[in-house]
Amino acid sequence: MHPVLFILMSVSIQAFSFAYVSKEFEPGEIIQYSLISFLLCGLVFSMVLYKKGNLCLEAKEIHELFRLNIATSFAFLGFYLSLIFIPPSISSLIEASSSPLLAVFFTYIYIKKLENNIPLLVLIFLFGLVTLSFSIESFNIKIFTGLTLSILAGAGAAYIATISNQGSMNDLSREKILAYRFYGSAICSAFLLYTTGGWNFDVYFLLKASVLSLLGFLLPMLLLQIGMEKTKPVITILCLSLIPLLSYISEMSLGSNFDLKAALMMTVTLFLTAYYIFSSTRKTVKEEGVVVR
Repeated sequence: MHPVLFILMSVSIQAFSFAYVSKEFEPGEIIQYSLISFLLCGLVFSMVLYKKGNLCLEAKEIHELFRLNIATSFAFLGFYLSLIFIPPSISSLIEASSSPLLAVFFTYIYIKKLENNIPLLVLIFLFGLVTLSFSIESFNIKIFTGLTLSILAGAGAAYIATISNQGSMNDLSREKILAYRFYGSAICSAFLLYTTGGWNFDVYFLLKASVLSLLGFLLPMLLLQIGMEKTKPVITILCLSLIPLLSYISEMSLGSNFDLKAALMMTVTLFLTAYYIFSSTRKTVKEEGVVVR
């Protein structure tokens, strides 16, 4: 199976999961759901490593996982803190539309290779900003803060995709990455819950959140990791940029109202994203002689 398909499956599951959680859970419960997801992912894959006798880390692995934890924490905190200032659909769109350009920047730093389609990536980012302008009455410090946090989340996502595609990260097993990459985010989540008092100890909620964490977080993270190992960083980020539109479709299926303007802007972004993925994939196939079935 082509590695991009693993990423697209992950994106689809994440989109529906996020739409469901955002509809059913309160803000504090969403952060608590995230904390449960991070801890369950670490626990499950730590058990896998324990059974394989490979739980211990070497010094170079600790260094790579430290970088990965910082980037993951940026992506998590940037997104959830931005929800205080701007709507979640807009925040995810800004994050998704800024990530490709930032992935190009990080890729150039690491391997000194520059993408050819930078104007298209700039256009995708501009569509995100235009969508933001349609959704606000005036641009103020509150909107600017939300925009900045969303771009920081995009930077975290772009850096994750970039280092996951590098040789040093490829030395880490998939199980080690999934077992250890979310502890920084778990600490940040716990800190947010402590400062906001958003804990919910209801047994039904904890059971529901745990099941959703396994199906809506752990499974797509595994699929995403499989796909990222064999996929160019920019393509990974552009696949992830489909989340706003897929989340919007999922929200519609769960009873949300239809907004023609938002749907049109997200659809245009989707077409631009699909065009870039298609053109980049064809170029890779031509250069490497790979036959995609």
